[in-house]
Amino acid sequence: MRDIDKSLKLYGMMADRCEKSGYAPRQAQVYREMVIFMQDCATTAEAAAKIRSSKYFLAPGAALLQDKLAALAKASRENRMPDVADVYLKKIAEIDADVGAM
Repeated sequence: MRDIDKSLKLYGMMADRCEKSGYAPRQAQVYREMVIFMQDCATTAEAAAKIRSSKYFLAPGAALLQDKLAALAKASRENRMPDVADVYLKKIAEIDADVGAM
């Protein structure tokens, strides 16, 4: 198995794990998109270069942060603190609009 095939499999497994957790939907989506994005690459070096010059360079980190913020917003709502939840949700929207808002 080529290294790129192993990488694609790993990203798919990461997406599955994030999806199954129920707490990481954004990360699951990003990893699934990245598998498709890298499929035409012949090597991991080519895939890394392609990622480096794309939106996917920061996407996993942004998705991780947004998933954490969503969990905090949910906990805030469940503890009757909607004003705190709104702060988290606002930050998620800011990151959606501009990943630099991380």
